Amino acid sequence: MKVIILGGGRVGSALAEQLVKESHDVTVIEKDPVRLKTLQETLDLRCIDGYATYPQSLKQAGADAADCIVAVTDSDEINLLACQIVYSLFNTPQRIARVSAPNYYDYQSVLFQQAGGLAVHQVFSPVQWVAESICQLVAHPGVRQYWTFAQHKLTVVAIKVAATHPWLQHSVIEVLQQPGLAKLSGKIILLRRQAQLSLITADQIIEVDDELWCLVASEQLSDWLAAWRGLSTSLPQRIIIVGGGLIGAEVARRLSTQHRVKIIERNHIRASLLAATLPNSVIFCSHAADHALLLEEHIEQTDQFIAVTNDDEDNILSALLAHHLGAKQTLVLIQRPIYRDLIQNQGIDQVVMPQLTILSRLLTQLRSPAVQEVYLLPTGEGELIEWQLPSLTDSALSEGYSLAEVNWPASIQPLAWVRGELCWFQDYPTELQAEDRLILLSWDQQAWQIFAQQLQRLVEKQRSSAVNS
Repeated sequence: MKVIILGGGRVGSALAEQLVKESHDVTVIEKDPVRLKTLQETLDLRCIDGYATYPQSLKQAGADAADCIVAVTDSDEINLLACQIVYSLFNTPQRIARVSAPNYYDYQSVLFQQAGGLAVHQVFSPVQWVAESICQLVAHPGVRQYWTFAQHKLTVVAIKVAATHPWLQHSVIEVLQQPGLAKLSGKIILLRRQAQLSLITADQIIEVDDELWCLVASEQLSDWLAAWRGLSTSLPQRIIIVGGGLIGAEVARRLSTQHRVKIIERNHIRASLLAATLPNSVIFCSHAADHALLLEEHIEQTDQFIAVTNDDEDNILSALLAHHLGAKQTLVLIQRPIYRDLIQNQGIDQVVMPQLTILSRLLTQLRSPAVQEVYLLPTGEGELIEWQLPSLTDSALSEGYSLAEVNWPASIQPLAWVRGELCWFQDYPTELQAEDRLILLSWDQQAWQIFAQQLQRLVEKQRSSAVNS
């Protein structure tokens, strides 16, 4: 696939790196010489020194032959205009634009989804995506990762094993046979130990500080978490958010209707704006690590401390201080992956990495229409994928798809499959029906591409057979 990325900032460069890994033909248009030099020196791609909206720059990048344009500059208006220009001049098939201003989304049905609107296939807001991820973790105390599949029928959660856990030093199979879990629909799929993420085996002994990744039927998630932790799953009531930027403000807006939210923002102008726009939240103009303020606001009674400033170090230090002072749960936003490993087991309960969230969502949009969800693993070594088989003609629905001819590589692990409202967690079936959803773990991007091609050929063969019958 030939992809042109407009903007070589944090999102654009991360997307370019991922697509290059997947052997796509990538071109980046960027005006900043420092960003261009970094991209040229580190990635195998084309770089165009130019403006994202200039027809000459787009033509030089090959917009007339591109499969997709992804506009991720820092300007909403440039992104939207660029998509309109490539449509008008080059008719590029797929056009995706980063749009952060909430006001555009208030009118998106008219602007983006009607004839005569802007020529954009997909608009996305990193702020909305990251805020949603944070709120999902807040809604599931004790969970370190939270992802859903199959229209929310299945959920992947990561749980840390504490020193007081009742099943410490037991094998996985022994734990799953416990009365509290044996009757539930779920399985343990991955183990993160000492910053290494790997497949888990039935005889694996669970150790302190292990992070266990579980795939569970969503309707039984609360029971599963209660059985694992032996703790209450009650939601947090008192929340402190450090950082009143776009993400912090959006998280506060979503949480303040059901929780008691306080925001600490160091910029007095921004704090005043937050006070005017978030009437259900209490705003403080102070530094994130203001020891006196945290004590005065009874940090020891805080259920959830969320640090989402633009500075990784500020987020980490303020969360560690909050933990030291008695906050029950801490969550930090970090941009640099190296910090995730450094802060393991240091008193920080949950970590959100915007890059992984944004890339996962973008890859879902860029992959085959059969791919419903993509979630990149934190280690960057693999991904969880949801693949849905398409519908067949009515006469062929009962025949299904036989997997006998598919060569299942060792680096592709079947985790579950969903048919209607039913979920299975055993090995992959020998035959699938139309619209079944496969949940897969891929460790190798090249192997996945070959496997996906096999699945696509299987679909085309079945469709041809149905037409001829």
